[in-house]
Amino acid sequence: MFAGKHPVMALTELCTKFGWSAAKFEVVDNSGPDHKKNFLMKVIVNGQEFQPPSAAPSKKQAKADAAALFLESIGLYKGPKTSQ
Repeated sequence: MFAGKHPVMALTELCTKFGWSAAKFEVVDNSGPDHKKNFLMKVIVNGQEFQPPSAAPSKKQAKADAAALFLESIGLYKGPKTSQ
């Protein structure tokens, strides 16, 4: 259904399609030296929180990882793991 789409875009479309409130992303943690930060984000959809197990090297990637985790949890996304 969302194959090939960026996970954040797919989640936004899903929220719109079902009339849900917009997904809310929050930074849970950022660590590491200033030149090499790692970010961990969670997404809140319909009051449920989804947080990936590992951090990402950018806020953009951390946001995508959180969105992908939600979409995977409901069986609508199966994308490649992009962060280590």
